[in-house]
Amino acid sequence: MKPLVLIVGPPAVGKMTVGQAFSEATAFPLLHNHMSIELALKFFDFGAPGFDDLNNTLKNTIVQSVARSELAGLIMTWVWAFDLEADAEAVSDLAGRWRQMTGSEVLVVELSADEAVKKQRNVDPQRLAAKPSKADVVASEARRRHHETHHQLNSGGTLPLPLPHLLIDNSELSPQIVAQQICSWATEEGFF
Repeated sequence: MKPLVLIVGPPAVGKMTVGQAFSEATAFPLLHNHMSIELALKFFDFGAPGFDDLNNTLKNTIVQSVARSELAGLIMTWVWAFDLEADAEAVSDLAGRWRQMTGSEVLVVELSADEAVKKQRNVDPQRLAAKPSKADVVASEARRRHHETHHQLNSGGTLPLPLPHLLIDNSELSPQIVAQQICSWATEEGFF
């Protein structure tokens, strides 16, 4: 087994910090969303022609390299807009390619948190250090609220794809506790 664990949820829900704790617990490397975004932003403005191509090429190259390696698995973070068919297609494509390359499953861990918690996490120093494009916290908060009001960023409990799915409200849980819950679930379900 060589699972790809996809941690999804709204901006500032804690995907990166949970991914870091889960990486420490499993030794799976973490590819958090902003690793490729921040590099792509050095060449193109967000949403400009060329940005998506570069961002996606970086992610796809890393996924393929890890799939072909001796590494035991991979963790990725993703903001999945459940109201957009294109997002479901992108996740479906990723899952299909991962299965083809590794014969293993993509596991979806969905995080949710209270609005006040996400607002507080959006200005966390660790988040800002890892995501320089969030340094303007007023603009970052405005973008976060915009995404929350214009898209469905939590599934409501059911994914639009037949993938193993664990939903965790991490409003009051440490990243380490969430990582333990993911490990327990994946072990019980036979994915580890």
